[in-house]
Amino acid sequence: MLSALGLTGAALLTSGMWTSESKGDSVHDSVYGGSGGLDPACCSYTTIAGLRAMTGPVTVPYAFVTDSGCEGMFYYDDSDTLSPDDTGLVIVSASGARWKRIYQGEISITWFGAVGDGAADNTAAIQAALDSGLPVWMPPGTYAITGTLRVKANGQLLRGAGRFVTVLKNTANGSALLHFGDNTDPKTTGYALSCAARDFTLEGNAQSSEGVAFLGPQDDVATWGGASRACLLEGVRVSGIGSGPALRVSTWTLTVTGCEFWNSRQGIRIGQQVYAGRFIANYISGHAQEGIYCDVPASKASALLFSGNVVQWCGSAAGMIVLSGGGAWTFQNTYVEVPNAGCNAVWKLSNPGTNVTIDGVHYSTGTGEKAIDVVSTDIRLCTVRGLQIFGNVRRGVYITGTLPITTIDSVRQPSGTSSIALIDDQSERKMTFVNNAPTGIEMGAATIKSLASRMRSRP
Repeated sequence: MLSALGLTGAALLTSGMWTSESKGDSVHDSVYGGSGGLDPACCSYTTIAGLRAMTGPVTVPYAFVTDSGCEGMFYYDDSDTLSPDDTGLVIVSASGARWKRIYQGEISITWFGAVGDGAADNTAAIQAALDSGLPVWMPPGTYAITGTLRVKANGQLLRGAGRFVTVLKNTANGSALLHFGDNTDPKTTGYALSCAARDFTLEGNAQSSEGVAFLGPQDDVATWGGASRACLLEGVRVSGIGSGPALRVSTWTLTVTGCEFWNSRQGIRIGQQVYAGRFIANYISGHAQEGIYCDVPASKASALLFSGNVVQWCGSAAGMIVLSGGGAWTFQNTYVEVPNAGCNAVWKLSNPGTNVTIDGVHYSTGTGEKAIDVVSTDIRLCTVRGLQIFGNVRRGVYITGTLPITTIDSVRQPSGTSSIALIDDQSERKMTFVNNAPTGIEMGAATIKSLASRMRSRP
């Protein structure tokens, strides 16, 4: 009973609200009547419709609402004449009385009228819960939505019961599903700071434009208002975003961990003003274009870490993982396999800033032209280390352009390729090759058939 009543449960039990006969009975009997039940002098049990229909002065200050999914205790606040009726936390009677829910911890979307039957439109109900600014709980069920949901309060949490248990399903055409930040209201200022979403599924359709988007300053109607910052996405599954990326990132800082991004136009798209981000232990699969696409402006240098991710069954003509822009980017312990037909590279690096490290990669069963394709005039440092390639890849590492310092360390290509590395332009370059399998490294027109344990080549 205390969990149903919330913070004041113990006080209500001792205040005389329940008759003495009811205190030893079951929760059901104590709440709904049974042998004793609620003391009618202190509290009545009713429905939300019943509260709204009340007229005249309030004589009983507490009411227990019995609507399925909305059960809970409300109290009459005689000092409030302005709060609007939001169905979940405030009910306004016909006489203007404000009845307010007694609760603790997370609030439930079902309090606001959400129904997890896969058919009813729950967009307004879920957004009403989010607009409270409180932590929001989504019980098991499939909740149809027809518009974009927006997490925009500092520190807000949106949580489901599990990625296959709580599902938000887009049943309309052309909309994004979930935004961190709000780019619709010019009065919005500041950031949605330290928000989090976890443990549910977002399911799109062929017209869905985005799955999850972390908005940055350049997304907004104002220069800085409505953006997100220092946010977390954990244990979320996004699938079926037919017209855009499953995840789009434009915010300053964020962490994405333990998520799945499936069967969309793109997996993860990173751009605009991303200063720092961590993408850890995610599964990225089945996309029509790139699994990961980074396009951060050179003037907005970023620090991005990708660790323990799986990227498979995706890729455009450019590649499966395409990096362009500015920053220090590190890929660690990555498993990559099976590019789409017509995909010419696993990694495509094109002027991605100052420092790129690809460390501990297993690439399997591909037919791409190149495993790692580097085309650059701006990269300062490029390290490829611990790369193992299985499959029919014509070139393991292909480097074109001016690349001052490059290290290729411990690359193994058991079969199916003509060379580990092919370098076209030797100008102003220092190359380091360490412990590579001796299957051939091509440097311009020359081919080195075997390598010592350590060799340095200077122009």
